[in-house]
Amino acid sequence: MPLVIKRLNRPNNFIEAFVIPVNLGNGAKEDCLVVGKRDVVELYTLHEDLKSLVLRKTIPLFELILDIKPFLPIGCTDYWLAVSVDTDILILSLEDNNRFDIIIERLPLNKEFEGARNPETRSLCVESSKFLSTLTSDGSVVIYPVNRPKNLDNFEKAQDLQRSFNWTQGKVKLFKDPVSFTLSMSHGRTCLPVDCIDAVHEDNTHVTFSVLYHDELYEYHHSYFTWDTEYCLEQFDELDFEANDGIRFREKVSPIALPFCINMGTLFVGKSGLYLRNYKRVVPHITISVGNKDKDLSVIGLSHNPVVKKKYKKLEISTAVVINPNDVKCTRIILISKKGDVYLTELKFHIANDDSGYPDTIEVQSWTTHKLQGKLYNAQRVVKLKDNIFAVQSRQRGLGLFSIDMEQLRLTELFNEKALSAVLDISMTNTTVPKIQAVGGGPVTEGIISTWYKGFQSKMLNERKTALEPGILNCWSIDDYFLVKQLDSTVILKQTNRTFEETHDLDAVLDVDGEILDVQRNSSGNLMCITTKGIYQDGVRIQAVDVVHGVFSQYGNAVYCTSKSIYFRSHHYRVNIDEVSCLSYLEQGTTSLVCVGDWKGDVKVIIPDKPTQKLSFGTAISSILGKVIGGETMMLIGTSHGDLYTIRNGERNKWNIGSSPVSLTDCDDFVLVYNAECVLKFVFDDTWNCSARGYIQITPPELIKYTNGQIWTLSDGAIGVLHIDKELMTLKHELQLPRLVRKCIKFKNFMNLSLFVTLTQLPSKLYEDELDFQCQLEVIENNTFKTVSTYKLPRGVEVTDAVNLAYRNDVISTMNEPPINFGVESFLSQCFAISCLHHTEDMKGSPIEIFSVDQDGKLERIATAPSSGIQYYCLTSHANRLLIAGGTRVCAYQIDYSLEHSKFTLQRVTEFLRPEHYTSHVTSVGPDVIITDALASTKYYKLEVLDEPDNEVFLRWVNVEYAYGFNNMFTVALDVFYDLELGADSYGGIGTGSAGADRLGVYSNAGYVLPDEINVIKAIERSKALISQKDLHRLMEDKGLKHIESIPLFLLGSASGGMYSLTFIQSQEVIEATRAILESKVQEIVYAGWKCETLFDYETGEVTTDGYIIDGDLVEMLEKSLGGSLLSNLFERHCSLL
Repeated sequence: MPLVIKRLNRPNNFIEAFVIPVNLGNGAKEDCLVVGKRDVVELYTLHEDLKSLVLRKTIPLFELILDIKPFLPIGCTDYWLAVSVDTDILILSLEDNNRFDIIIERLPLNKEFEGARNPETRSLCVESSKFLSTLTSDGSVVIYPVNRPKNLDNFEKAQDLQRSFNWTQGKVKLFKDPVSFTLSMSHGRTCLPVDCIDAVHEDNTHVTFSVLYHDELYEYHHSYFTWDTEYCLEQFDELDFEANDGIRFREKVSPIALPFCINMGTLFVGKSGLYLRNYKRVVPHITISVGNKDKDLSVIGLSHNPVVKKKYKKLEISTAVVINPNDVKCTRIILISKKGDVYLTELKFHIANDDSGYPDTIEVQSWTTHKLQGKLYNAQRVVKLKDNIFAVQSRQRGLGLFSIDMEQLRLTELFNEKALSAVLDISMTNTTVPKIQAVGGGPVTEGIISTWYKGFQSKMLNERKTALEPGILNCWSIDDYFLVKQLDSTVILKQTNRTFEETHDLDAVLDVDGEILDVQRNSSGNLMCITTKGIYQDGVRIQAVDVVHGVFSQYGNAVYCTSKSIYFRSHHYRVNIDEVSCLSYLEQGTTSLVCVGDWKGDVKVIIPDKPTQKLSFGTAISSILGKVIGGETMMLIGTSHGDLYTIRNGERNKWNIGSSPVSLTDCDDFVLVYNAECVLKFVFDDTWNCSARGYIQITPPELIKYTNGQIWTLSDGAIGVLHIDKELMTLKHELQLPRLVRKCIKFKNFMNLSLFVTLTQLPSKLYEDELDFQCQLEVIENNTFKTVSTYKLPRGVEVTDAVNLAYRNDVISTMNEPPINFGVESFLSQCFAISCLHHTEDMKGSPIEIFSVDQDGKLERIATAPSSGIQYYCLTSHANRLLIAGGTRVCAYQIDYSLEHSKFTLQRVTEFLRPEHYTSHVTSVGPDVIITDALASTKYYKLEVLDEPDNEVFLRWVNVEYAYGFNNMFTVALDVFYDLELGADSYGGIGTGSAGADRLGVYSNAGYVLPDEINVIKAIERSKALISQKDLHRLMEDKGLKHIESIPLFLLGSASGGMYSLTFIQSQEVIEATRAILESKVQEIVYAGWKCETLFDYETGEVTTDGYIIDGDLVEMLEKSLGGSLLSNLFERHCSLL
């Protein structure tokens, strides 16, 4: 029974970008922008309008991409890609989209050498006709020489042979066995960290590397070294830098162009200026032209190794690109600063020859810089696309385009896409139609709140303010009038061109005694009215009776309740009027029925000449709607706790839309279901199945009415017409904030509100050149995404975690805690706690604070813990009213309420538990507490009551058992679904285990490595409505459940903006289809080095998926290569969260 992981959106960290001609299948080659992202390669072309980019091809690799370079082997007409991943280098073809057809060869780094080697990020070096190489994590450079073909078409033949995938036989090798060299300053010296390496090809026998590296003091050096491709292979296992060839920079530098000007030298950019260094084997000398009076232009360095420097003041360049790298007279460079300023610098030079006619000296004639009009913020990489059009990648905006007018010195932004920000926290509503929120950002000055949900596009038309006060009880449409019933009056409004005006036109027909309960025209056109004093027709009372509840059918026939009975046509039924909460009357064709809801949660269904039916729902009934479709009758019932029930032929379905009383409006083709938290549209087909349901993204009105084919909303003194599109879609809203968003919380009682912990940094008041944290609590309304309240914490107080105080009575007995009263229980469910670090002079302050929120989003601090000097990084709520905090120490606090002083208090009730390093995660699992040491392991503890309590301390920690660690990796994320635990390490590994009292052991036989950095894991709480903890244990023991095919368990978010879901699959259709595809693709899986763990028996060829985490996207790709789409449809149905 597999766990299936699916990508909700791919991470978008950019690794590298370049432009090469690619055959996209149309017979002609197009210049494509090749973008290497975290685990995918994307190919873009420039749109015909030259103002946007078109995504032409996506190549998912399902492996972490460290670097990517174009590769054009001798004899080939099409580019290949060299991609370094994990421990290998892949050679990819761009001809086909299929995962396995594109891999021409896999070059393992650790096959030929002892030890574990990994390629360094952005260290891949390609010289197409001779070799490719990479720097490795052990400080070496590994070089793969090209296996030069005897015939020019050998590479093409090799490509065809590779695609046969006959992995049991030998394949044509495109590369010779690799050689490895240690990069060191001199023989035997410890290797230095290399920041950048590139190759400068000189002739047929030598290749020269240009290397930028730094020492232990982070002083930057640059040097060249030459590799004799024929001699060095056999004679040396180490390369020294060329003698006296290195230079040292006094600041951090980065290369702009490696190499520069047809292998003439290297350009660097530093904080104080630009540098030009010549390549002495090509041009031995560099100087400044005689007569140049530019004071900012100078020659620096040793006499035998000079460098030309163009000095600037505080330029702080973040990225740059050479516009014309092959020009031998003038080089133009675009510079982009950290502040977003863009400069065009122009370097004019002359190459003087010696007496033999060979290049001898680079004479720099002038080096000028011009600032362009316009800005590009947060640019991290820039690539020239065409003429004066450039692609830019920025942290906040992702991939974009800009053009430069060289004459006017003006920059114009043409196109921008949104970048995915780091996901720091995730929350999800427990409603049937969920909303997923992911929060995060870049630096502390950039934050984002992303919300996904299923919904219908809508807009408000002709919304007009009126003189109405809030508090509308009901509304009726009468011709061109609205009759609005309020708390203390009834108002008649007439629509004009601009607004609704109060009128007295209908006073004659509505001059009735008593409080109006319902108004309707009957089939004869008479205006019928029910009041608490009787029934009226055109203002004349036709029946005198004391009415408590009354409604008309759409034909104007009445049903009403008196103090003892309900009257329906010629029938009457006994009823306890004190219990009646709502009344509904359906009359359509031959169908006629009355539904009576009460405060106890029962509904009586009355059909003439048939026994009365009674239905129980457990909570007060707030609304009832009868509806006929396809000749059959369905009842829709809304409860006071936010549930919607549909009943047809005794079959009952339940949906939850929040925690507030539900109202219903029949709109012919669909039903609007709403409460104080949200508005949803439900569409039912002819068989009464709910074919579509989703949110209408408006602020919930006080009342929704449907009349004459229009949907009218009444709220806050305004009346408007609501237009709703027919198409259901996945909608996304992004809210940008000028502050990093660290945490998000959903409230149990107010589903329309979310709490966000945001932070930024301000100049410190205590220390010069330092920054203080400024944290803020913000409550945002989820329908309008507007901030409704904020709470600023004192400067220097950093909020590290936030957690709900949801009341839990499942483990009260283990704590010997008495149950708290209902009022306190209800209040705690709308409270939350935060843990704080105090970056102040004395480092003292309350480590934990508790806040409450009301229905308007107002925040109030209600309790604080005494100052302890302990730093807490994580919180969890436990048992009845315990808070467990972890950091440099772990302890439990109890929340108490004093009736005498009418306030809450926080009191420490355990001794401090000392972790080995520091606690990164604490999680409550029934009676147990999971405590994770970030650098060591995960352990389980119980809290037991002391026989002799010491003052307030009455609980002690009892270690249950050691669980597991992540192989000395940092534990970066952890959560539990009941007692099924999911954790992630700093290497991208995720694994599951049982955290329950029964200790079923590690569930996954092997972990799974995502090509991403997981930041947060959140259990999907709403899935607990589908399965109990006992049923989950049965599934984990592989006993199976007939009524369960799949359960979404966890959401995962990454530092690169990636979002993933993990789903428990029991559907035999999915399991058998997955196994069949894996078995049919065994050779490709083995050859491609699929990282998704799968047990494969080489003798029998059988594959098992039991207990393993299966990559759903990768299996779908395998299926597509076979021409199928079954699993894509199945995964969409079983793994969809919305």
